[in-house]
Amino acid sequence: MKKLASILLGAWLILRGLITLAVFSFQGSQTVLAVVAVVAGAFLIFADWSEKFSTHIADFVLGIWLILAGIVPLFNIHFRGSHAVLEVVGLLAGVLIIIRRH
Repeated sequence: MKKLASILLGAWLILRGLITLAVFSFQGSQTVLAVVAVVAGAFLIFADWSEKFSTHIADFVLGIWLILAGIVPLFNIHFRGSHAVLEVVGLLAGVLIIIRRH
């Protein structure tokens, strides 16, 4: 499941980059991006579920960020500070990924 999560994360990053930089979009492209983000996030969270939580906390936080990044546009969820929450979770995921021990 971890490999599939990585493939979905890679596909999401490529699609997001193409849509933003190359102005490559199609009808429903934002919905596809949101769904791929949510699925990739869920797979990242549950991929290492049997291991000790501290060994995959970076993947867990990244999964939370992906799910939030998908749910916010998919369901048009906005509240005061919603973008700040998303950015802080993303920042935390990035820091945890960088300092992760293998």
